Amino acid sequence: MNSITTYNALLALSFLCLSLAASAQPTAPSSHAATGMTFPTKINDHATLIRSVDRGKTDNQPELGFTWYYHVEKPLDGMVAIYVYNAGKTEIPTGANSPFAASEFEEAITATTQMFLRSRPLKTVKGPAECTVAGLTFRCVTFLDVLPNGVPAYTMLLLTGYRNHLVFVSAEWNGKAAELPEAEKYLNGMLTTLMR
Repeated sequence: MNSITTYNALLALSFLCLSLAASAQPTAPSSHAATGMTFPTKINDHATLIRSVDRGKTDNQPELGFTWYYHVEKPLDGMVAIYVYNAGKTEIPTGANSPFAASEFEEAITATTQMFLRSRPLKTVKGPAECTVAGLTFRCVTFLDVLPNGVPAYTMLLLTGYRNHLVFVSAEWNGKAAELPEAEKYLNGMLTTLMR
């Protein structure tokens, strides 16, 4: 089995697990009223909504908000998860510069790197730094993991304050399908569509 086939098999297994877990969880709405964000079932003919979760109802904690999971075919060949939440706060500054956004982003980085440390460390290839996506300033970092079969796999984390909520994006993709600049361009277009 070649490395692309192995990667795709692992990705398919992940989606199957997501689908099975989703059956018992309340779904998120197709739009988020407080931010005005919309989450269509299809974006740019490449990204398909495979699952959404109302985390507030699932865990009985409204401050956890909602998550939408998209499978992205070429150019990324991966998955993008968008989390919108307020962590129980009524006011969250817009942008990536608030101490609260910084703290939440550091927690996300720590959780991601700890998850991978069990098998092998991630290599940071870009950031952490500010980046502009969909016309907004995000905190961003990109990691590279080389799977045991030699396939490069990227993970990008982005977070910003937006209309008194935090928008956190986690994107994972096959490095043989798309290099970092191409993935950044695609994510910019995808988030621009969601945040109109």
